Amino acid sequence: MANNGISDTNQLYSDPNIISRFSQGDDAAFRMIFNEQLRPLCYFAHKLIGQKEEAEDIFSTAFASLWERRQQFSHFNAIKSFFIYCRTQSLL
Repeated sequence: MANNGISDTNQLYSDPNIISRFSQGDDAAFRMIFNEQLRPLCYFAHKLIGQKEEAEDIFSTAFASLWERRQQFSHFNAIKSFFIYCRTQSLL
């Protein structure tokens, strides 16, 4: 895991079409991203803000927004940047 709480897991990179499938509305691709990223993101945010429930709320909202905007993401780095943005905005 990178020090920003975003996991660079092999599973997301092992399927070169995962982001393309996600941006086209593939639920399984979204679940894979969700399952790989939620725990490390919440853990990192929890360490920053000190409240587990608030950290989970931040990223539950972020994942809902990610799904709504899925067509805007063409590569994993864009998703990582989105999560960093969400985390930063929630801490302001």
